[in-house]
Amino acid sequence: MTQYVCLSGLIYLLTFIPLQSQATPLPSYVFAHFRHSGTQGMEYSVSHDGVHWQSLNQIILPPKEGYKIRDPYLFRIGSEYGLLYTAHSRGIGFAKSQDLIHWQDHKIIPMKQKNRLHHWAPKAFYYDDSYYILWSSTTGPHRWDFRLEYLRTKDFQTFSTRQTFFDLGEPIIDGLVYQANNAAYLFFKKEAGHEKRLYFVKGNDPFSFDPKAVQRLGPKTWVEGPTILKVENQWYLYFDQYTRGRYGAYLSEDLETWQPTKVSFPRGIRHGSPLKIKASHMKKLLNHHKKDLTKGIFHPKKRPFSLSTDHLRQLPVFVTPRF
Repeated sequence: MTQYVCLSGLIYLLTFIPLQSQATPLPSYVFAHFRHSGTQGMEYSVSHDGVHWQSLNQIILPPKEGYKIRDPYLFRIGSEYGLLYTAHSRGIGFAKSQDLIHWQDHKIIPMKQKNRLHHWAPKAFYYDDSYYILWSSTTGPHRWDFRLEYLRTKDFQTFSTRQTFFDLGEPIIDGLVYQANNAAYLFFKKEAGHEKRLYFVKGNDPFSFDPKAVQRLGPKTWVEGPTILKVENQWYLYFDQYTRGRYGAYLSEDLETWQPTKVSFPRGIRHGSPLKIKASHMKKLLNHHKKDLTKGIFHPKKRPFSLSTDHLRQLPVFVTPRF
């Protein structure tokens, strides 16, 4: 009987599961986030497909004394990784790393302008030989009158004076600039009203966005923190459903038409950002956290599979495996 089960399992695997060479590098994605109020620090979740995310359940970067780490944003600075985060009403947190484990130059970028109450959800983008730090601040007489502002820098040591980046004439927060397809896209949340939806606008470059061309992004309400990850030939736009304590996502093949899609994130994570990293860096990250995520997780399109009798013995006799 065992021989028949093994043979049927082998036929199933050869027929329905696309085999992948052991030498083929696996795409590796990391998602930086925080929990609760951000007083504990930054954590990671990881994924092989951008859909199924698993928490590493360990603080990788604690906040500096007297500050928090909220809204962490990972990005590239040449061969290094950069990090920006909401630290305090008067400052933006910054650090850089070679491996996403050991962080150097951890500091608070001071924001000294007196009539600004907040510096929320900083992001970065590279354009015209400079890095631009983008965030939302209150700029008017009211506490919640948010606009997007920016600084320019080449080295994250010296910075330009702050300037208005995008003014829609109403409060907006959580701005994200994404450049692809010979164009630039700005994603953000409208803070006024009772719907709290996401919107976007397309331009030729990051400084050509037309407020009259803004479009609503999907049907979801009470969401914030839009962030994007490209997986193969499509893009996931993740968002924090902060009143529900969970994450959601839209999916697009052109960055302009978006549809809701299912994703699986750890419960309770807050406002974060994804990044594709090298397989060697992912392996080092998992070793650092002492995690073996291969046990009990199988994604046939993304992971190599070895046809050993051990795998065949794990197939139930009367249950068809689901993939």
